[in-house]
Amino acid sequence: MTKLALVAALTFATVVHAQTAPDDRYVKQLAGATLVEGKGFPGVVELGTATPQMYKTLGPAREATSFVFWYFYDRGPWTLVVVADTTPSGDFTTRAIEISGAHAPPTSRGIHVGDPIAKVTKTYGAGAAFTGSVGSPQFAHATTVDMRDHTKHVLPDVEAPYRTGLYYPALSLLFVAKDGKVDKIVVVAPPIGHAKPV
Repeated sequence: MTKLALVAALTFATVVHAQTAPDDRYVKQLAGATLVEGKGFPGVVELGTATPQMYKTLGPAREATSFVFWYFYDRGPWTLVVVADTTPSGDFTTRAIEISGAHAPPTSRGIHVGDPIAKVTKTYGAGAAFTGSVGSPQFAHATTVDMRDHTKHVLPDVEAPYRTGLYYPALSLLFVAKDGKVDKIVVVAPPIGHAKPV
């Protein structure tokens, strides 16, 4: 991606974000929905959804400096995180969709956040190691610069919790565990060169 495209994308995200404060409309829009393996929430936000469309549908999200192009919808009883990435043409699209919190929607096969990991393996089979990234690989070693003294700071490794998860590559589905239970469920785009789930 060119520097110009990155600046334009950051400007777009800043302008859209500044228009209104995040709210909990995602909870109402996804009430009764299920997280579809390999897709996300069809008709609302799914892998490949253009970032401007996501903003139009879900409204603005909370952003955090350490999570480049991660959009947090966390004003309700559960959390939705939408992760964006750039295409070769410079467009921003949805790369991953993560849900967490006790009231989050289940997967289409009935797995909820808080279920024992044993239920995941009974439902989906043995998982594989996750060696990809939830966030954009181009920001894996990103730094920030303090404009006061021009010192560089490497952003923290936000991918660490995902590397211990159970991954189902044929479904683009990742389960992150905590204390033997499902803590997060992520639908994540397959690595470049791998087939997309059908």
